[in-house]
Amino acid sequence: MSNQTDPEQKLNELFRAARAARPDTSRAEFAFETRLLARIRAEREQGGWLGSMIWAWRLCPAFAAIAIALAVWLAASGARSTDDLRDGAVGASSVTSGDLFAVQSYAEAHP
Repeated sequence: MSNQTDPEQKLNELFRAARAARPDTSRAEFAFETRLLARIRAEREQGGWLGSMIWAWRLCPAFAAIAIALAVWLAASGARSTDDLRDGAVGASSVTSGDLFAVQSYAEAHP
């Protein structure tokens, strides 16, 4: 074995030294909750993004209930495939170039 120390042993010694030298975090911990609540209160009063997020969280159960009700309604109505949706989309997009020409001509004739 060579004169150099094992890299893993050296790493363990460094970890041991880091664990022994604990930083003093008492200043950052002091009144953390108070400072956090004051910041949230200030955000609410200024009408920042936090107020919108609070309302979004409060409305989540209502939106979930609506989504569940729609799912139950679709299941109860017997909608088994998307053929109706596809046919509706094809019918809505079946505008031909002749139809567009007629609309354009009418718009030019009646300013």
